[in-house]
Amino acid sequence: MLDSRLIGLILVFAPLSLLSFGGGQAIVADIQHQTVEVHKWLTNSEFVDMFALSRAAPGPSTLISALVGWQVDGFPGALVAVLAMYVPSSVVVYGAASWWQRSHT
Repeated sequence: MLDSRLIGLILVFAPLSLLSFGGGQAIVADIQHQTVEVHKWLTNSEFVDMFALSRAAPGPSTLISALVGWQVDGFPGALVAVLAMYVPSSVVVYGAASWWQRSHT
């Protein structure tokens, strides 16, 4: 069973996933607001450090979700946060592509 911290990560990152189609940079302020001010999982200084690390690492800027998840609940938190960040938008894109393929063939 998922504990409240993991459910909290899902409730933060899954909706943001659906807003990040323009790129991960579009939701960084929302991630900061949720993780620092709402849930108090991080201090502002910790968030800035994680943001800098996520920008220095190769890959999408939304990988900050893994760092936040790790801070909240170790490896399970990182896994849940990454899945919550990438699965919802991937499902929407897959659904849209499937609909497009069916309707235009």
